[in-house]
Amino acid sequence: MSYYCGLDIGSTYTKIVIASGSEICGQAAFRTATGFASKIDSMINAICSMNGISPRDIKRTGVTGYGRNNYPGADFKTTEIKAVAKSVSFTDPRASMILDIGGQDYKVVHLGVNGTVSDFHISDKCASGTGRFIELLAMRLNLTLDELSGIDLSGAKNIGLSSTCAVFADAEVIKLIAEGKELPDIIYSVYATIIRRIMSSFNREPGKVALTGGVVRNSSFVSVLREMLPELSVYDVSEVACAHGIALLAANSEVDNSA
Repeated sequence: MSYYCGLDIGSTYTKIVIASGSEICGQAAFRTATGFASKIDSMINAICSMNGISPRDIKRTGVTGYGRNNYPGADFKTTEIKAVAKSVSFTDPRASMILDIGGQDYKVVHLGVNGTVSDFHISDKCASGTGRFIELLAMRLNLTLDELSGIDLSGAKNIGLSSTCAVFADAEVIKLIAEGKELPDIIYSVYATIIRRIMSSFNREPGKVALTGGVVRNSSFVSVLREMLPELSVYDVSEVACAHGIALLAANSEVDNSA
């Protein structure tokens, strides 16, 4: 049997998917750090071992993400836009827009006929609207990301943050804490600020939105996002969508080595 490997070397996390055709056989994610190339090799071997796969049966490996130019073991590389579009259009052909929230940026991808990319927007290098903003919030509130994710926001209200800048918003959070505001209200307000920043970059009605990226693990954030985007969908592969898309491209020989 032939297998294909997709790598997404992101600014914060590296994701790996090994697939046979359209079936995911194994996956992993770990924090991107120095020496990530050797870590990737060891993780691929571990995934293969756990799933009874010989690494020699991996026919092609593709890579995307911030580190895509620095992994020598890949057969081809391509953009995150093309990779995530491939994954979402395969998983849910009804999706008309992708919202991919990464550690250092977010991407809005509009899908056209047959999953083609009709338009996209990538945020500037600012923590606002990214997973890093959420990490900073957790640190400020002395919570782990898992604890932050588990906070019940069903009765929370938006007490308002005036800034969409992560630095200034952090200062506002400090002020709200000092004023004794309720924790769920603070969290809800920060999430609403992040989402407001993201939605300001939409240039059309979103329709059915596919959420991808590591933020899908944050249940409390996703709950607020659903309030503002009722047609939001999260899939089993959402967290590793870029790596999944690369594996699909590898299997289908859809390669753009100029990307």
